[in-house]
Amino acid sequence: MQRLGDELGVTPMALYRYFQNKDELIDGVLDRFVHESAVTDHGRALPWQQWVRSTFGAMRSAIVTTPGVLPLLGTASSLGPGAMSVLNEVLEVLRAAGFSVESATVAILTLMGFTIGASTLEIAWGRPLEGGSATDRPERLRQVRSKIQSLSRERFPAIVDAAPQLAAVMARYPFERDLDRIIAALESELQPAPDGPHTKGPAG
Repeated sequence: MQRLGDELGVTPMALYRYFQNKDELIDGVLDRFVHESAVTDHGRALPWQQWVRSTFGAMRSAIVTTPGVLPLLGTASSLGPGAMSVLNEVLEVLRAAGFSVESATVAILTLMGFTIGASTLEIAWGRPLEGGSATDRPERLRQVRSKIQSLSRERFPAIVDAAPQLAAVMARYPFERDLDRIIAALESELQPAPDGPHTKGPAG
């Protein structure tokens, strides 16, 4: 709080007028991030599968382009209004699609865990969000593959043998493909109803 006050040119006591402690400050920063990311800001007329794909795709983009929030995600002490709004909206969409409260809750945790985890890998591997330009992606792929293949085959035979595949994933993680797999698995758990509610859009 002292360092933040110095950077802002105010005393720490000025910060305590708005935040009781560091935890509240972190919660506020994360909630501002969630609010400004507007991950659900694409209407409710889409089929639930497409709506979920757009929502968590937007979440991934927001995290990867703002990597400074990652260390804060594990230290948040509570959900702010922005995060609550997103959680509530996702629950509403899944419930309208035909998921039970329990299955909708598990689905959200699965989707969030995958999105945050995949975003962490993308940031750690340091690639641009969309894989860079058409000319630099092949070069990055070559460099990663060469580095993996330079490992000791005696110590890491499985890794060296999988060098092309590992390099391809590390150069561009297939987020959309794996997200679609999760959505397809969730869809398979829904029992078709006579009027097919699980095929309707969130607003349907």
